[in-house]
Amino acid sequence: MANAIPKDLPAPERYKYTPFEDCYSVRILTLEPGVGDEPLVGHLGFEGLDLNPQYEAISYCWGTGGRSSEIICDGKPLPLTKSIEGALRRVRHPTSQRRLWADQVCINQYDIAERSQQVGLMNAIYKGAERVLVWLGEDTQGVAHDAMTMIHYLDGVFNNEEMHNEFKRVHSEELLFQDRTPWVPFSNLTRLPWFSRMWIVQEIGTGAPATLYWGDAEVDWEVLSSVAGVLNTNYHYLRSRFSIFTPNIRYLYQRFVELEEQYDFNHNRAAFIYELHRARHLLAKDPRDHVYAFLGHFSLNTGSQSLTELVADYSRSVEDIFYDVAARELSGRESLLVLSACHAVPATYRRRIMERGDIPTWAPDWRVVPLHLMGTPGSPHRASGNYSQPQLYINDKRRALHIRGVRLDRINRPSWIFWHNAFHFRRGGPTTRAVSLSKLYGATYVVAISHSA
Repeated sequence: MANAIPKDLPAPERYKYTPFEDCYSVRILTLEPGVGDEPLVGHLGFEGLDLNPQYEAISYCWGTGGRSSEIICDGKPLPLTKSIEGALRRVRHPTSQRRLWADQVCINQYDIAERSQQVGLMNAIYKGAERVLVWLGEDTQGVAHDAMTMIHYLDGVFNNEEMHNEFKRVHSEELLFQDRTPWVPFSNLTRLPWFSRMWIVQEIGTGAPATLYWGDAEVDWEVLSSVAGVLNTNYHYLRSRFSIFTPNIRYLYQRFVELEEQYDFNHNRAAFIYELHRARHLLAKDPRDHVYAFLGHFSLNTGSQSLTELVADYSRSVEDIFYDVAARELSGRESLLVLSACHAVPATYRRRIMERGDIPTWAPDWRVVPLHLMGTPGSPHRASGNYSQPQLYINDKRRALHIRGVRLDRINRPSWIFWHNAFHFRRGGPTTRAVSLSKLYGATYVVAISHSA
C-alpha cells in the first residue's frame, strides 16, 4: 500500500510544478516500472503537441476522497487521490517505462490560469494519444471477468448470423424464462460511475483506440461499443429485464469525431447547444465543465463565430458562463435552438437544491437534468420552421433578451412534469413495488408471441 503523505511535510519538500513556457505544450509522465505495492515513481517533462509526442492518456473518475496517496515525481512526493493511484498501478509495466498523460499529475490543479489553459488542449491531448487507458475502478465484487466474458460472448453472437438469429429467438419468445444471474456482472459494469462523467464524452469520443480496465480484467472499447449498439437497436426488453444500461455507452462512441456525411448547421450534431443539452444527464464536480468539456467539439466550427471565441476560464462564475453561452449563441446564429433548452424546473425536480443566481430565464441552466431531447441528430426540433430569421437584441447590462414574435395564446396553468415514474403503476395493492408500463408491455408482447408460435 502506498505511504500516505505526512501531514507535517514541509511544503517546499513536495513536488513543485515548473510553469509552461508556451501555450501548446503539455507535461508527460514517464512512469517507472514496478509491481504490486511498490512505490509509484516517475518523471515529468514538457512536450509540444505539435511535435506529435508518443504517450497514452488516462481516463478515470476523480473520486470523492482527498489526496491521501502519492507518486515520487523527480525525487519529490506529489499528492494523488486513491483513484488515480489505482489507475497508475493498473497500467504500470513491471519491467519497462510507460509514457502517460493524466490530468491530476500533468496539470497543476491549484493554478487556475494553467488549468484553464490546459482544458483548451484536452481534445488535442486525447485525440493525439496512442491509446486511451480507461480505469473503471477496482473490482470490489469480483465480477469483472464474468462481465468481460459476457461482452465477448455477445460480440461473437452478433457477428454470426446463425447464432444471432437463435439468440434473438430465445431472447424474445423465451425472455421471461431466462435466468438473470449471468447478466448481473454486465449490468454492474454498465452502471459504474465512469460512464456518467461529463469529461468522458471528450476523453473516449475522439476516435483514438481505447482499452477499459476494471480490476484486473480488460476489454477493448470498440468491442463494448459494438455490443452496446446492437443491444440498443434490437433488444430493448432484454435490457429492461436484465438492467443493462447501454444507451449511455453507445452515446459516447466517437462523439467528438466529425460526421463524414455532408451536413449544415441545421443538423443537430452540428449544433453546440444540442451537444450541451444531450449531455445534461452526465455529472460534473465543477458545473462550469458542462460547457468547458465540449469546447473541443467540432460543432463549434459550424455555429456562431462568437461561440468559437469562448475559452475556458475557471475564474468566472457558473452563472456568467451559462449566460455568456446563450448570448453568444443567439447573437451569432440564425436559430433559436437555445431557447428550447431552457427548462423552468421546480427545485423538487433538480438533482440538488441550487439557486439560479443571475442566470436569465432565457439562458439554459445546464445543471438541470433534461426533460426531453431536441429531435434526433438528423431531424432537429425547429418550432418556427424555416420561414423567417429571428429578430432580436440582447441588453447585456440588464441581461434581457428582446425578440420579435407572434402571440398565439396565453398559458393559464402548466401541467405536472412527466418523469419516467409517471408511467409506473402498482399492482396487487399499495405495498407492492411499482411496475413500469414498458416492462409490462414487453412481458405481454413476449407471452403473446409464445402463444402464437
